[in-house]
Amino acid sequence: MEYPNSGSLFPSTIRKSDKSPDFFGSIKLDPAYLKDLMSKSDGLVEVKLSGWKRESKTGNRFVSIAVDTFVKKDAAPAKQEEKDPWA
Repeated sequence: MEYPNSGSLFPSTIRKSDKSPDFFGSIKLDPAYLKDLMSKSDGLVEVKLSGWKRESKTGNRFVSIAVDTFVKKDAAPAKQEEKDPWA
């Protein structure tokens, strides 16, 4: 089963040099999610990644990853005061 904005990283089995990556993989992003990110961007877009250690049915270990929107604490929406319905 595939989930939007998620992917996997697998250990590299063939490393040609010390600079070769330790892991490889891919992530599938929903086009609407990308459009939303770009519309809010004024330059680089930062996303939050989460990862879980997994093992496939064949015994191969990998890291399952998911993407979430990164929101800086100072950029978080301000809490709106509720209006008193009795005022």
